[in-house]
Amino acid sequence: GQWLNLTSQECRQVAEQYLSVQGFSRNGLIEQLSSYYGDGYNVSDATVAVDSMNIDWNKQAVKSAKHYLSMQGFSCKGLIGQLSSSYGDKYTQIQATYGANQAGAAKWQADLISRLISVWLQKSGLHRTACSAVIHWQSVK
Repeated sequence: GQWLNLTSQECRQVAEQYLSVQGFSRNGLIEQLSSYYGDGYNVSDATVAVDSMNIDWNKQAVKSAKHYLSMQGFSCKGLIGQLSSSYGDKYTQIQATYGANQAGAAKWQADLISRLISVWLQKSGLHRTACSAVIHWQSVK
């Protein structure tokens, strides 16, 4: 393993606590540990601490994606944008895409659309096949 000074060891323990609670990207975790608003560690100590850990960043992205989906609605594209944004979670595009897909964002979106169509059908009194024809007509227009 990598040799860590005392500060990096302490920083690593704090990082492990964060990861036990929520998902973080590599950059997001380093920023949390080193930020004035976070823990205030030196960036180099935070980087050494995080890089000394064996973290599956894809798994972290799934954890973050599931958290977002549990709180509010996101389209798959919107969730990937949130996860990969430099103002958001700072995952790589590949990690964000993996996280959103594994968390079931596309299925969540499809289920939502299906529920909305069902409610609309009930309120409008249209037959499902008529609605499907209208949707198909709109999509090929």
